[in-house]
Amino acid sequence: MITDILKNLGLDKKESELYAMLLQLGPTRASTLAYRVKLPRTTTQNILTRLEKEDFVTKSIEKNVFLFAAVHPNSLPQMMEMKKREAVSNYNVFIEEA
Repeated sequence: MITDILKNLGLDKKESELYAMLLQLGPTRASTLAYRVKLPRTTTQNILTRLEKEDFVTKSIEKNVFLFAAVHPNSLPQMMEMKKREAVSNYNVFIEEA
């Protein structure tokens, strides 16, 4: 169910895995997350940066360490609606320019 929603929101398999693991772990370091999903730390950090830009993940600093946390899944339907509105708006602009 949640993987379908994440796919509709444009997340790929690795991004979905990281998001789901963050939901399980709660706020955690990128290195811990990388270990748990068996990805290189640098790859994990790049994915987390993308997820943060898309508002799926938040980043905080605690004792000079970055902690990442997943946004609560209850906000995913709202995010889907926003993406839908953006797509419709972009389509309308495209049609007007054509």
